[in-house]
Amino acid sequence: MPSSLKVPLSIFLAALALRALLFGGILARRGTDGFFQPDSGGYWTLGANLAAGHGFSQRPSPPFAPDAARTPLYPVFLAGLMRLGAGPAATILVQILLSVLTCLAVMAWTHRLTSCARAACLAGLVMALDVPSILSANLVMTETLFTLLLALAAMTASSGRAAPAGLVAGLCTLCRPIAILLPVLWIPLFRRNLPKMVLFLAAALAVTAPWLLRNRDVFGSPFLSTDGSRNLLLAKAGGVLAAEEGIPLSAAGERLERQAQEGFGKDPAADPAGYGRAQAALAWRVLSEHPWTYVGNHILSVPNLLLRPERSALDLALGLASGPTTLSGWEGERDPLGALRRKTSRLTLTLVVLQMSMTAAIWPAFAYGLGALWRCRAFAAVWLLLSGIAYFCVFSGGPEAYARFRVPLMPFLAVGAGIGGAAMLRRAGTKNLRGLSGTDGPGLDPV
Repeated sequence: MPSSLKVPLSIFLAALALRALLFGGILARRGTDGFFQPDSGGYWTLGANLAAGHGFSQRPSPPFAPDAARTPLYPVFLAGLMRLGAGPAATILVQILLSVLTCLAVMAWTHRLTSCARAACLAGLVMALDVPSILSANLVMTETLFTLLLALAAMTASSGRAAPAGLVAGLCTLCRPIAILLPVLWIPLFRRNLPKMVLFLAAALAVTAPWLLRNRDVFGSPFLSTDGSRNLLLAKAGGVLAAEEGIPLSAAGERLERQAQEGFGKDPAADPAGYGRAQAALAWRVLSEHPWTYVGNHILSVPNLLLRPERSALDLALGLASGPTTLSGWEGERDPLGALRRKTSRLTLTLVVLQMSMTAAIWPAFAYGLGALWRCRAFAAVWLLLSGIAYFCVFSGGPEAYARFRVPLMPFLAVGAGIGGAAMLRRAGTKNLRGLSGTDGPGLDPV
């Protein structure tokens, strides 16, 4: 085997082994139930109904009313596997392969930017060892598929391939509607080439347009999903109400949900699009009445999103906890460390220490990598990495944010940390980073 392939192959095998190890642990302790989180059942039912020919519905039995809450890509992914005879365990094995492919995609993206094998391997290692990503690969949730698509979209956009980048960005939106504004954010990557800019946006719209038209025909309004309105009401506005009145987030969300239903005046199932608008209107009213509370909540949530280790969901998946404690209020705890020990298994506490150690190394390396890119005038790469992280901080931040929300931004963090880590190891490496001047540049020289 060529020596140049030994380290990438080792990273590939390590990523595969770690994800497979957790797969085996979950299966041994909880069976296939361990692969399901509170939101997983809806996705699984959508996939099962699609596979059975019942349409896009979350109803487990007739009548199979069309669903407005979810976007179609992940349920279609599940349905395709179900048609091939896959159950939950086989589906998770496929997701594990997708997660490992994400590591390889991040390595390829980093190498394309830098032409540096060391930087690429370090970036891949960050992805391979990331505990939230390892856990997400073992859950029936959208994060693994979404993160792979996001990494591919960013890589193709950074290389100036407008049409493929737009197509994959559109798929990102159909996987999770939070990605809807990413194509707009990446317009500066094509600022020097108007035809490419138009092609990029047109390709993204071409992918999402059929779903918008489906919802217009079924529900009378072109929209991606009503889930965004629900999250805005329960999480964002609920967080404001909870902070203002000193009540739990869950209680605030329940109160706002009742208000939205009373104000709507009819069955939400009869008009999900209209009810989504009613939820959004109530949420914006609450946010406009307490804007600084919302801003404060959001700012305080960003460290949770960027730094907080995965904990409760691990114990829940492995059957080491009877229920989730991620969003439990710990403000009244006189002994936070004691509470942490009571609410967390020894295994997960060990992994928490590992995650905190990795975080302490990754963020300085990311900052150093950005500096190296900036000094060699790789402004497009700096924008892509920073904007990807900032985007999810803005749209995913809130009282409900925790380590799972960090998974989609990990490719951006890993690429920057890989470049920074390689430059740190070389020390004088930044003076050789002078090959990239923009999206269409030839790539950075080895660091």
